Amino acid sequence: MPLSRTREPVVVDPKRGHAYLTAGTSLCRRTPPSAENGGALQALRCIDSGGRYVDDLSRAIRPGTVYGVDWVERPFAAGEVTRAYGLTGLGWADDGVYVVREGAVWFYAPGRRTLTLKTLGED
Repeated sequence: MPLSRTREPVVVDPKRGHAYLTAGTSLCRRTPPSAENGGALQALRCIDSGGRYVDDLSRAIRPGTVYGVDWVERPFAAGEVTRAYGLTGLGWADDGVYVVREGAVWFYAPGRRTLTLKTLGED
């Protein structure tokens, strides 16, 4: 049987079994199957320190910006997920996911459910 191929980067959380991937303009995760279901595809939803929904990661302009994270299950409606245009890579280290986005590096900490802007390049 041939292996399935994807052009999108994928990393797996070795503790929790979540698979993180990019899908269009979203950062998504696939939850592992359980006795109750076959796993779910969820998309990132960020909340700022004031409790407001963040519609696009490009709104962050300073390294150190931290967003709270929720995960929204499919189907995704407009205004439910945080867009992340230009996602180019993912990597697992430091017990979390490094997310590379054209000129920026973010870090998602699953245990804290936060997404932090680590670096921001110049356009």
